This record gives sequence, structure tokens and C-alpha cells, in this order.
Amino acid sequence: MHGCNCRQRWCSGAAAWKRPYLAAAVAAHPYRWGQPFDKIPFDLWERVMRVNVTGSWVCASVVADGMRKASWGRIINIASLASVLGVPGRALYGSTKGAVAQLTMALAVEWGPHNVCVNAILP
Repeated sequence: MHGCNCRQRWCSGAAAWKRPYLAAAVAAHPYRWGQPFDKIPFDLWERVMRVNVTGSWVCASVVADGMRKASWGRIINIASLASVLGVPGRALYGSTKGAVAQLTMALAVEWGPHNVCVNAILP
């Protein structure tokens, strides 16, 4: 996200795409594994959260109106098994992917009546 207006860029791309039926949010931030929670610097926490969680939100928010108006759409988010398993040294990654999983569930319930299916893959 590094200072760019990513939502604006996504919206521009979605506007050119007349029939937004499928959106796949592949949000993944590479960082060192095995960091104890108390050793995670705030700037890293914030950066990984922005990529994994905010990136998924941006993707969904850009296509939401078009999908609801079309009464059809599919959104696929990338979560992780780390979102449901407690793994030492992976508090940051698991927290972000847990947020993606929760966002996915909430959107599935909220947008399901509009025939928009929202799912997550948990590799």
C-alpha cells in the first residue's frame, strides 16, 4: 500500500470491468516466521495487517455494488489454517488470516441473499 491510493486504483479497474462476477483476493505478506509475539515491531504488525486484511477488504468493496446489482457474484479470499490453529511464533500471521476468515463469513451471510457467494481457501 506504500502511499498509493490502492482503493482508487482498484475502483478504476473495476469500473472498466463491466460485469464484476468474480473477485479473488490474494493478500499475502512475506515476513519472518517464528517471531515471538512480544518481538513483533508495530510497523511490521501494521504492514502485514494492511496487506492481508485491508487488501481483502479493498477487493470486496470494489466489486460489491456491481455484484449485488447483477444479483450474482463470487468472491474467494485466501485465509489460512493458521487462522484456526494456535501456532507458536505465528500470532501476527494467524491474526491477520483470522480477520480474513471472519470478514469472509460476515460477507457470506450479508451478501448471500443477493446471490453473491463469498468463500475462503485455507491452505
